[in-house]
Amino acid sequence: AALAGKIESHPFDTQAGRNKLELWLSDKDEDNFSYAQSATAALPFLETTAREQLLKIAALHPDSTVRMESAWAQAKTGDENGLDRLAEFCLIPVHSSAARDYLEELGHAERIPSRARETNFQALAEMAKWLAFPTEFGRPPDEIQMFDTREIFWPPTNDRPRVFLIRYTYFSEDDGESDQGIGMVGSDTFAMFGETSLEMSAEDIYGVHCCWELEMNRDPRTPPHRTAEAGRAILAKTNDGFA
Repeated sequence: AALAGKIESHPFDTQAGRNKLELWLSDKDEDNFSYAQSATAALPFLETTAREQLLKIAALHPDSTVRMESAWAQAKTGDENGLDRLAEFCLIPVHSSAARDYLEELGHAERIPSRARETNFQALAEMAKWLAFPTEFGRPPDEIQMFDTREIFWPPTNDRPRVFLIRYTYFSEDDGESDQGIGMVGSDTFAMFGETSLEMSAEDIYGVHCCWELEMNRDPRTPPHRTAEAGRAILAKTNDGFA
């Protein structure tokens, strides 16, 4: 309502409201970081003194998503430093997509760095954004990098897109083990949890994704079993090297 200009004053722009926002922003419990992110979104609509004090807390928050939100809030008030910070977040794959959206929303798309517009970089950003969905890992990966990219004929869409395989890693603080995998961008952005692994070749991973997309499309070419071999056989008909 505040963003849309439907209210004249923010309901948390009171002493009690500002105290509550500070409480959320200062909470170090990871389970409550989403509250800090929501609290930061309110900051542009507070009176100046309180806003500046709370922005300093948000900018130092341990969660990078909250820090990026604070850059937006800072920029929303017309502070050039906020725009500079958003431009820096554009160059971090796990935050690039949201940071670009914020700069465009604020009318400063020209501040988006050219590297953040590169095709390969945008593929990394797209995978990171998908992995952060609540239905997936619920947060961006700790590490993300290119595993493979090529232009191929893709049977599920009957065209020749550039496709990408993106390797991601989530570190665990509990047992020291990491959760690693590979997702695909270029057709449907997706990761075949449990069906692909880092030990598989790029061709095998593309094969599994090809089978899955054909199945989702209810394509008559869908093989009876979703396997790398079946997918490679389909891809081999229009792409050399997949046999």
